Amino acid sequence: MQLLDIPKQTPSSEVDEEILEIFIEEVEEVLQDIITDFKIWKDNPANSESLTNLRRAFHTLKGSGRLVGATVIGELGWRFEDVLKSLLEGTLERTDEILSLIEQVEKVLPSMIAQFKQNQPPPEELVYLISQVNALASS
Repeated sequence: MQLLDIPKQTPSSEVDEEILEIFIEEVEEVLQDIITDFKIWKDNPANSESLTNLRRAFHTLKGSGRLVGATVIGELGWRFEDVLKSLLEGTLERTDEILSLIEQVEKVLPSMIAQFKQNQPPPEELVYLISQVNALASS
């Protein structure tokens, strides 16, 4: 598997402070939605509403991340959105690998916000996670 080349992020100092604050709040809220909807879907794979809500949450991460220049968060959202869309369309089967990758979002998203605020590049483990999700979406 090839690692993705994630575009450089906009320095958070170049983002309007109010917009940055709104972005961080939104990402924190979306993370709670992801946790809730993932648990429902994990426990009940037939619950397409929770899967749709999960896809929508990652779509929000994609758009919000791109809007403020948080490209790592945007990439994470985009790649997961693609996988979840394929699951909804039935072109991809639910697997333990997919579940494991989604579970990792709860752990990595808070640090992704901090890294963006502090203008730090993403750690290689995070690029690897996003690349894994991308590989699933492309299969």
